Amino acid sequence: MIDVRVFEDLKLVAAQLAGFLVLASSGARIDPLLLVSAERVYESAVDGLKTGRAPERNLLAAAGKLGEALRQMQVSRDALPLLESAYADLRAAAKTEPGLQMIAFERGCCAL
Repeated sequence: MIDVRVFEDLKLVAAQLAGFLVLASSGARIDPLLLVSAERVYESAVDGLKTGRAPERNLLAAAGKLGEALRQMQVSRDALPLLESAYADLRAAAKTEPGLQMIAFERGCCAL
């Protein structure tokens, strides 16, 4: 069984990192202190995974990739491949548990 709070926290971290990547690609300077919020939520999620009974493997994979993406964001801002992969893991986790939802962008106004 998936801990919904951990799932939502990891999803929030992924969304925050995606926002930072959009800002960085537009040429905006990102203050490293902005990443502190994402790091705190990430740490809370990882703590939840450690204290949970049997963490779902997709959540573990997503957490690992998001942690690495956070580290890369502090140095090079080249975290998109990790973020995409972590998002795929979160989507896979959402399919295993009723009630967990990911936002589907493929039918949005900007989808190709």
